[in-house]
Amino acid sequence: MKITIDQLKQLIRRSGPALVAGPALTTNLTRETDCLNMLKDKFPGLDPEGHVSSFLDYGDLILDTGACNSEQLNRLVSEFFANKHFANPQLHGIAKACWSAVVSLAFDDFLRVHLQDWLFEKPWKLTLTTVVESDDIPSLKSVPYYAMLGDIRNRHPEATVATCRSGFLSRERVWGKLLQSFPDRVRSDPIIFLGTKGIPERICDFVNVLFSLSPFKPSHLIFLADDPTALSPTLRNLAAKYTRVDTVECTLTELSTALSRATLQQTLRSGYAPLTQAVIDPAVFSEIEDQVAYVPRKDELRLDPTEHNRLIDALFRPTHLDWSPYALDMEFKRNITESILNSVTGVIGQEQNRKLVLKQARREKAEASAPKSPGFGPEISALGSSPARIRCQLVLAPRFWC
Repeated sequence: MKITIDQLKQLIRRSGPALVAGPALTTNLTRETDCLNMLKDKFPGLDPEGHVSSFLDYGDLILDTGACNSEQLNRLVSEFFANKHFANPQLHGIAKACWSAVVSLAFDDFLRVHLQDWLFEKPWKLTLTTVVESDDIPSLKSVPYYAMLGDIRNRHPEATVATCRSGFLSRERVWGKLLQSFPDRVRSDPIIFLGTKGIPERICDFVNVLFSLSPFKPSHLIFLADDPTALSPTLRNLAAKYTRVDTVECTLTELSTALSRATLQQTLRSGYAPLTQAVIDPAVFSEIEDQVAYVPRKDELRLDPTEHNRLIDALFRPTHLDWSPYALDMEFKRNITESILNSVTGVIGQEQNRKLVLKQARREKAEASAPKSPGFGPEISALGSSPARIRCQLVLAPRFWC
């Protein structure tokens, strides 16, 4: 089924879609063939009849004949794919899109470099975590980068990039373990496949492993309209029981712009009232969202209690603030919050203690001329900014911040 960019944005309900990147996105379609030719030039005569069509199969021939050892072969292949002169210049725009997770089915790491640079130069508290071994678990405030074919920068035998068919198949055996954190990141958001021309078998293998992570079911598998992988009968039959395979009519540049963080800030806040009724446009905070968060008033939200499961799920996503469940009083009651509130209000409520607090506040205010903090009473706002007093201020904040 064909969809538009606007329909794609409406399908995204949380922090952003997942990206599956193929070699046609990160570099060019002929790069793997060029690697085969490079190996044939360095180790000639191993395939006199010319039956080998992949550098992975030729790598097995090299190791089997003892032409070089696995470490030497790994160095040759890694250096070949690490040549930055062959990186796709459009990657910078793709890296700016708001991806919840990135899966690499390419042998190079050009996309990872651009993602790291983009996240580093922004004030967001997001980092990039490379998942290349089964025990690599990304933190909650990071974007996971799943290096399915191995890491060309890593020389550990279990993590290095696949340089032969046997090594590739060994990597495939651990794909399910590598992706164990993937469902929690994506949930039911779409998965977008870019640059997957020419590798339909690799995509089918990945999708097959993906659907084994039961009960995970992405809402859509989306390809660009000019990618023939979307028409693969094997892929469509694999996905038939779990999800839909769609195509979107757009270019890479249009897609990266549509999925940028600033654009999705507006789309993901579809529960907000029209901007004509809102006090401020929250999209203006997209560049400094780690420093400023817009908390809408209850009358600014279009609340839909029928979305109960999605709203409950939003409470488990600390990197994506959705205020709708709080406006519906769906937040989890925390015993510690109630205890602290009772203790603080009890102490301040006692007349003798109240006088002591006010007296100390006036003295410190006169000495330090501490400015008042908006939103708190004069007894608290004049107390200064020591750690203990800051804790008092936080306790008196709205209950969902505690």
